[in-house]
Amino acid sequence: MGTRRVAVVGDMHVGSSVGLWDTFITPEGEPVVGTDATKILGEYWEDYWEWARDVGYDTVFLMGDLCQGSNRKDAGRNLVTSNLDWQTAVAAEMLQPHVMGKIVHSVSGSAYHQGFETVLDEGVSRLLEPSCKSINHWGEMVNLEMEGTSKVLQLTHGAGSGTMYRESAMGRRILNIAIGVGNQKLARDIDLIVEAHLHAYHYVEDEQRGFLINPGWMLSFPWKPIIKSYGRTLPTIGATVLEIDNRGIRVLIPHRNNGGRFYPYVPYYDEMRGG
Repeated sequence: MGTRRVAVVGDMHVGSSVGLWDTFITPEGEPVVGTDATKILGEYWEDYWEWARDVGYDTVFLMGDLCQGSNRKDAGRNLVTSNLDWQTAVAAEMLQPHVMGKIVHSVSGSAYHQGFETVLDEGVSRLLEPSCKSINHWGEMVNLEMEGTSKVLQLTHGAGSGTMYRESAMGRRILNIAIGVGNQKLARDIDLIVEAHLHAYHYVEDEQRGFLINPGWMLSFPWKPIIKSYGRTLPTIGATVLEIDNRGIRVLIPHRNNGGRFYPYVPYYDEMRGG
């Protein structure tokens, strides 16, 4: 493997009324359908994978928050379904054709988007296992030596770093890695930190290492902590592919026919209303 290409996907939020969804047939034969928002996001999802196949990829990173969970702080509102087994099944179904025969590495997402007694992201990995060349669910974090290259990547879902000036927090993380290397406490340097969580795209690098925050697949949701930063916190919709070889790491981004990057934002809860 001289060059590795990795599809980096996370924050699907399957089960949310503004995340990804595909019609699910219950054991009683009843269809559980999505919303207008999930339909549009589903079209974006398929377009991304068509582009990723054209690029060519051998590996998939699953970056957590694949399911929405129970929305317990919102009393279960704004969901397509609160059934966590159904959410897990749909997430696996939407991923299965794209991980077929691939190497897959998975990390856990936010505690809020898991079950009380189970990690939904790990459950999705178990359902995908028969389809993959190999799959590992690493929990909160993993440092990966990318076989066939000289590069090391750190994967973790990510944590809140403020709604403003995110690049400053990313720069501090890069500096922290440099300190660990300088103190000889890291056996290998980290060439790229890969995170998700913020539903946004950011990429920062210095001479030695980089930091990617990968976007996601959920539209804006009226959550109080981010309403005060509305506009700045509107999400980036989509995902990336990493191209990795001994010469470096390149972040590939899907471009639309009109030249725009990623996919158009669609107002749903925040659409204009008549007054």
